[in-house]
Amino acid sequence: MAAQACDRSADGARDTWQEFLRRWRRTTATDRGGLLVVIDGINQRPDKDWPRILDYVANELRELGGHLVVTTRTAYYELHVRPRLPDPVEELQIPEWTEAERDSILSGHAVELGALRGAHDVDSRVADALCNPRLLGIALRLLRGRSVAHIGELSISHLLFEHIRVTERENRTPEPVHETVQRLRAHATHILERVQSGRIADAAVFDSVEQIADGRFWVPLENDRTRYRLADDAMILALGFTVVDRLRAARRQTQTLVAVLDTLLEPILALDDTARAISAALTCACLDGTTTDDIRSALVYGFVHLQNPSVDNLAPTAALARVHPSPFMDAARRLCLDGWNQPNVDWLEHALLGAITTGTARHDVERELRQWLSLYATGKEEGGEAPADAGTADSNRSATPSAALGVGEVEILARMQPTCGDLDELARLAFVLLSRRPRRPFVKEIVSWSVGYMVHMTNLLAYQTLGHLLTFNTIDWYETRSELLRELTVLRRSDTSSTGRWALVMLLDATGHVDDAAQAETQRRALSSRRARNWRLVEDYCASDPCNPRSRRPTNMAATVQRYRDLDVATVRGQPFATAQDHFFEEARLGVARFALPIAVAKHRQLADNVVEREGRAFRLGILALLPHTALLRRRTVKRVVEYAGAAAAADSESGEEPGDGHRWAFAQRRLLVAFPHLSGNAQVSALLATVKHSDVLRSLLKVMNPIDRRLLEDHLRKVSRREALGNLYALLVYARSSGSR
Repeated sequence: MAAQACDRSADGARDTWQEFLRRWRRTTATDRGGLLVVIDGINQRPDKDWPRILDYVANELRELGGHLVVTTRTAYYELHVRPRLPDPVEELQIPEWTEAERDSILSGHAVELGALRGAHDVDSRVADALCNPRLLGIALRLLRGRSVAHIGELSISHLLFEHIRVTERENRTPEPVHETVQRLRAHATHILERVQSGRIADAAVFDSVEQIADGRFWVPLENDRTRYRLADDAMILALGFTVVDRLRAARRQTQTLVAVLDTLLEPILALDDTARAISAALTCACLDGTTTDDIRSALVYGFVHLQNPSVDNLAPTAALARVHPSPFMDAARRLCLDGWNQPNVDWLEHALLGAITTGTARHDVERELRQWLSLYATGKEEGGEAPADAGTADSNRSATPSAALGVGEVEILARMQPTCGDLDELARLAFVLLSRRPRRPFVKEIVSWSVGYMVHMTNLLAYQTLGHLLTFNTIDWYETRSELLRELTVLRRSDTSSTGRWALVMLLDATGHVDDAAQAETQRRALSSRRARNWRLVEDYCASDPCNPRSRRPTNMAATVQRYRDLDVATVRGQPFATAQDHFFEEARLGVARFALPIAVAKHRQLADNVVEREGRAFRLGILALLPHTALLRRRTVKRVVEYAGAAAAADSESGEEPGDGHRWAFAQRRLLVAFPHLSGNAQVSALLATVKHSDVLRSLLKVMNPIDRRLLEDHLRKVSRREALGNLYALLVYARSSGSR
């Protein structure tokens, strides 16, 4: 009391208070003022013998006419203090803030309450936690310090992590943060070990009661005061600490972090809180300055691959990109090169769009974007060799494509780096992120990327996105165009190759200026006139237009018909890439059908007979080739297709595979689509029930369904209902509606 109440030395203050209390005892009760002694938070020093101390202080105060007020957490009081108090006490439960009080406090600090009351803006657990005075104070400090942009970016894990740090700073006898983390991590380790051994029930329950003095992380069981459990939110934070710790160990052992993370998630999956655990781990990794970026990147990569994370986890996790953008950019780069086809890539794109508009993170994001735009393709998959069936398109690619380029283009490629993977998707994301920033500082990188793109051009996705980026630039269009025209002088040299000139055409088209478009058109015509020959072969097969009723049989038709008659149908539509036989089959068809129809019909029927005897991928590709020409199929071919569809569906059921999985469902339905136009309504229903067991019905099938007799339909419904085959029942109802059966 003396030390807390006086600024004097401890000895002098103690003497003063002792004299004050002696004089107090000598006065009469009516002359005394009220003496109130408050001992706040006795649970923060759980090693003291508080029942004995409180009894002594209360007796002394009673003689002085004073009162003792003690504050503590309920769990600690009921277990360690109340049973040993000799005298009755008056207990007063202090509730947390009500929702109205919480909202009033937040409004007083200019916090927008719309997100708090929205259905999907703030996690309901966060809204409830903000009724706690300590956590509400932490939230307000984070908002004032711009650690989070708005209240919707708060997460329970973030609040609890800050709570640990605040407790270390403010408690008179603090527990260091690392000790609290170690205790939580030890509990999480025990929980995961129990889950892995099959003890999921009571996995978070422990026998010792030493921990419950805290009350925030460890709470006693309601029906057993000798045991406690790890609170649900605390368990998620503890799992986050554990995941980060094990990734650190894996990094020390030079293991692949993503593979280690997949292994770590297996027992967490049984707890059904994988997304929250990964989000907590990423929160801990980003808030803890000792964690390296490769660990953070692995966690971002793992979060993107999760299936259906709760919307409550997305905004708080995305906000971390403004704290440490580099690992988010690294994960995005890897995902783009892999094809950008994971479940939550849109969330990652949203996170990076937020980071590039934040001053502290913007420079890191822009630095990474410059590196992205300085990459060009080698034609190999990342981490491996070029695929064997890549076709002729990849045969022209190499890691050193500068042999036929001009001096200016070689200089550009010299400042770029070769890599492999889906660079088109990487460039598309880079251009999307740049849409929030001035373009002029990136003109040099854009020119470099354009040359690299033309050297190994794949698809038009990034090309179109670049056009949007430059044409619809509302930030610095004039400055960007001027800088771009200056940079393009390197591609206007006399020794510039056709590749460089096509890059020039692309960039001039992208500015949106009429003069630039005119120059691009001039360059385009000059380049087109240099082509050595026309690769169009249709006229070589049929010199006249077969679609013109006035056309006469051309002189070159006899050779085409003979070649068409001799074509081996086993070589048609059996490979994932188009062969020379495929091109001939497609391009010569019209002429042969016009001037030698029996030959064309016979060849297509030969192809159909060959396709139904194929297996695996060759069969699936052949079925796709038959779809536009089903009118030519003979009855025996249709019967074989239906039998194949039923057998494939039965094999899927026996192996546990559902026809709705991946491409299997689509090809099973397309087999039926080939046969359905030739089948009666009853035959269609039988084929449909034999094929569709667990999945939906292809929309194209609905257009070729024939009505069946009502009695037959009811008979099928009764049989399916007895078997409780819900997939078949659904297919029947769809059939009845689409075919108009009554």
